[in-house]
Amino acid sequence: MFHLYNNKELLQEMVESNMQTCNQIYTQIDRNPKEKSDADFMLVKSFNTLVEVNQKALDVLYPERHKNGDLPKPKHLVFKQIHNDNEDVVEIVEVEAETLKQEFNWEK
Repeated sequence: MFHLYNNKELLQEMVESNMQTCNQIYTQIDRNPKEKSDADFMLVKSFNTLVEVNQKALDVLYPERHKNGDLPKPKHLVFKQIHNDNEDVVEIVEVEAETLKQEFNWEK
């Protein structure tokens, strides 16, 4: 049977769905790809975008959530190129939003 959602319920469903997707990407992404592919880039970019969308949606659903200031900082993913004597290696590592914006010029 088709369920008709109100907008707040629909927004909550979206957050839950996005969180499942983020959890799947975060736990299953290859953090040491042989080289950076379009699929790797798209997963990292999509993960970061979904994290930001969810934070904004949670602010709408729970406007008081910033009141005590104890919220954990959401995790974001970035590519790091590591240079060593033998070869260059690409890793996918987690960073905070501020680091992502400052070091990698990524805007919300």
